[in-house]
Amino acid sequence: MKSNRLSFVFASIGIAVGFAPLAHAQSLSEQMRACRAESDDSRRLRCYDRAATALDQTATPATPAAASSAPAAPAPSSVTQATPAAVKPVASAPASSGTAEFGVSEGPLAAKRQATGVKEIAAVVTAISFRGRGELVVTLDNGQVWAQNEAVAYFPLNVGDTVKIHTGALGSYTLATPAKRTTKVTRVR
Repeated sequence: MKSNRLSFVFASIGIAVGFAPLAHAQSLSEQMRACRAESDDSRRLRCYDRAATALDQTATPATPAAASSAPAAPAPSSVTQATPAAVKPVASAPASSGTAEFGVSEGPLAAKRQATGVKEIAAVVTAISFRGRGELVVTLDNGQVWAQNEAVAYFPLNVGDTVKIHTGALGSYTLATPAKRTTKVTRVR
């Protein structure tokens, strides 16, 4: 019990004196373990903040070439200037290849594809059928099959109509008819 109090006192003295000299003597994992062991929430947060600051100072040293060719600037602005050069632009897929994948849900990778892909398609209705609860099932000329999420009492749609399907919020899709009526749909095939 006495040794625990002494180590707490020494740890408190180390925190009161400052974390910077301790940061050089300890590795990041040792610093994180010391912070995790702290029972007081505010002290633990300050400990983690000091560890993060020490990590930022060691992780972003200025390169000699950049320092000699450019005037001295604050650290945050130099980091933001270096970031765009490091990121390579992603080439977007052609619209024709994206329409075949439009509406397919396969998880997070498909969501990433949809974010950069086609936002709307237009197609001609080739067949219309109904599900058990009255929801429309629409087959398009591009081979896609879409079904209504909920049955609607009156939804004017005929074979040969050109419909537009566009993306909505949270991965939803809306089918719009030539009569300016819309309904939420899900791709079946």
